[in-house]
Amino acid sequence: MDKFKANLHYGNIFKDDPYVRKRYEQYCHYILPKINEGTKILDVGGYMGDMFLLLKQNHDKQFTYHLVDFDDKALETSRERGAQTYKVHLDTESIDKHFPGEQFDIILCGEVLEHTLDPHRHIQKIKELLKDDGTCVISLPNENSIFHRLMSVIGSGVDQCAFELYKHLHLPTISQSKDFVSEYFKVKDITYYINPSMKASRANWLGNLLTLFPDTFWYFLANTMPGLFARGVVFKLSKSAG
Repeated sequence: MDKFKANLHYGNIFKDDPYVRKRYEQYCHYILPKINEGTKILDVGGYMGDMFLLLKQNHDKQFTYHLVDFDDKALETSRERGAQTYKVHLDTESIDKHFPGEQFDIILCGEVLEHTLDPHRHIQKIKELLKDDGTCVISLPNENSIFHRLMSVIGSGVDQCAFELYKHLHLPTISQSKDFVSEYFKVKDITYYINPSMKASRANWLGNLLTLFPDTFWYFLANTMPGLFARGVVFKLSKSAG
């Protein structure tokens, strides 16, 4: 068994799902150009540190990588990989628990805020932790895609994991996510991500058919009609308009 998979809350999602890796590459597109010698990066909900490894593979600058998560096994893996790790449970604790008076050049928060009891509290803390000239990357899922709408029509509901702990507590649309992050940051750029494989969904069986179409086809649909075909959205954000 993969030593990084045992006892992990979500399994080894980066290894098991190629479309998760593609989403991480979208994060890299925004983050890599901002890394210089001594850059401080904070990854909120960074899980196993896959993003840290991806950045190291694509950048030769020396930077520090601070990773916050609640999963003990994932934090152990992240430490083994070289990240500086901190245990924070966002239901009861604040992101800045271990960082009094600190600020970061880059903050990543990928697919986290929809799981938290109080996302407004946490995004405000992210803003406070970001330097005035820093870059923030936040991604959120689209829970109103054509798949979710069809599930609702047939009575199966938007959320297949309703009432399960640490699944999605919030079910945003693309436009709701944009309105949410815009309350705290300036939106510098937006990209959409896809997942036609339907992994970890009720239509996993359908993914074998959908992935016969090239990714370019699905990205075209996601960019043309994101509300229907994007699985989620990645925001590049700053504190100021400059």
